[in-house]
Amino acid sequence: MNKIIIISGEKQSGKTTYLVNFLKTKNADRQIYEGFVAIGTFKDGIRNSFSLMDISTNEKMRFMHTEPIQNANQQGKFYINPKGIVFGESILKKAFNSDCKGVVIDEIGPLELNNEGWAGQFKLLLNTDKEIVITVRTSLVQRVVSFFELKNFNVINIQKHE
Repeated sequence: MNKIIIISGEKQSGKTTYLVNFLKTKNADRQIYEGFVAIGTFKDGIRNSFSLMDISTNEKMRFMHTEPIQNANQQGKFYINPKGIVFGESILKKAFNSDCKGVVIDEIGPLELNNEGWAGQFKLLLNTDKEIVITVRTSLVQRVVSFFELKNFNVINIQKHE
């Protein structure tokens, strides 16, 4: 049975920063864990996009943006880049098929609770022995645990530092 670590916090509370630091301590050479982190950018002090970064290769792909993207579905104020979905899925498929110890998904949220985004790959990974590290908004943790029927998990709650 795999172990799941849930890094929880509100929007912009530092979940991704905590995750990156967590990975540095667990995996100095970045070969033990595979997956991606979502790097946010800001315009005029407001978050306007996310790019996925493969933690094995540092390759990046635009995932969400506040400006319309051709053939994109909208999630809240963001438009989802279809190529970003393919990129993220390919990273998770690579991790599934590798001998890595753990897989990182930044983040599991509303898309996955609608069986979209990373839901399919996450479900496949749950049937492996790999440790899974995910970020989840605090307000969604119980829904994620219930929806994906998570059993062996620990929650690390991040408090935003002012």
